[in-house]
Amino acid sequence: MSATTTLPELERTAPVRHRPALSYELFPARSDVSFERLQETIALGESQQMLQWLLPVRAALLKAQVSAGNNKAAITVGETLVEQAAEFGNRDILYSALKNLAFAQENLGQYTLAFENMKEAEELFREQMSETTERVLRETLVKYETEKKNNIILQQENKLSRQQMWGVILVGSALLIILTLTWIGKNAQQKNKLLVKEKENAVYYAINEGEERERKRLAGELHDGIASNLVALKLKLENSHPFDFVAEDLLPLVTKTHEEIRHAAHNLTPLNLEQQSLASALRTFATECSHDRCDVLFQTNQEGETKNLPKHIALIIYRAVQELVQNALKHASASAISVQLMYQKDELWITVEDDGQGFDTAVIDHKQRNGLNNLIYRLEKIGGSVDMESQPNIGTTIFIHLKNLNT
Repeated sequence: MSATTTLPELERTAPVRHRPALSYELFPARSDVSFERLQETIALGESQQMLQWLLPVRAALLKAQVSAGNNKAAITVGETLVEQAAEFGNRDILYSALKNLAFAQENLGQYTLAFENMKEAEELFREQMSETTERVLRETLVKYETEKKNNIILQQENKLSRQQMWGVILVGSALLIILTLTWIGKNAQQKNKLLVKEKENAVYYAINEGEERERKRLAGELHDGIASNLVALKLKLENSHPFDFVAEDLLPLVTKTHEEIRHAAHNLTPLNLEQQSLASALRTFATECSHDRCDVLFQTNQEGETKNLPKHIALIIYRAVQELVQNALKHASASAISVQLMYQKDELWITVEDDGQGFDTAVIDHKQRNGLNNLIYRLEKIGGSVDMESQPNIGTTIFIHLKNLNT
């Protein structure tokens, strides 16, 4: 039994039969209680300094000694138990110890001591009962006052609730109107932004189409005009009689100029992306750009997947790669250029890497910055992003990423 059990609980656990009205027993008498086991337990507890936990055991031993008629031994145990129960403030066991000690003293004819101990036990019991009664009355009074206040508060809350309900309805209606107007305003702003963006994109795509038409016109003029004149000049030099040293010196220059004009015209010619994929166009471009001093390599994971890209997107990507490769050929003094096109679902990754002289990305001239800004601007218009890594004498790598291509 716990050392914190209250007196009323101990009173209920005591034997009912042949018990006086104020009798109080912590442990009922049992014929099979082993004095030896109890004493061994007490000795073990004392060796471990567990005196407080030995109080119930000493109480059981005291009751057993009284029941067995061992009054002297009971008095010895009882006096120790009374002292320790008082020391630890265990009023339940103190009450039981005083009463059983009084029984043992009475059996030995020590009536004065028995009377004093029984009187102290009964005073302890009445004190506990008085405290319990006072606590119950106090709790009952508090409960009554609390319920009374709660009823008053409940009435006031009901009155306020009715008033607040109408206030909430009015405020809710006002908020609903405000939210509706706000949503309408934001929706209108969003539509305006989309319209502005669509107009900007339409203007941008129109500019790109204009550039392609201008490229086509210039390519036609180069091919049909200057290139044709160079072919005629070359034929005259080859067929001149006699074939002099001037013709011999001019013929290689005319031939080289004719090839460069043809190459420039080919670069200016618009792509027919309806008949070929972006990967195929880039592979052809890489092959044409390769020469003795620089290899341009092209790699892709799916040759035909990008064929279904919108024409304007494929064209912008092609022109961006074309510009990056040509810049590397002209300015980087690269011996190898690698172009990678990786396509998966609705995302596209393009990498252009060279082993050229590179540059410090924190220090670039105005012309380079404008060129990069124009390229980044064109790619951002179609939802792309550009990252760049470069170091002097190491090379340059450009990363292009586009997503949501099919949305």
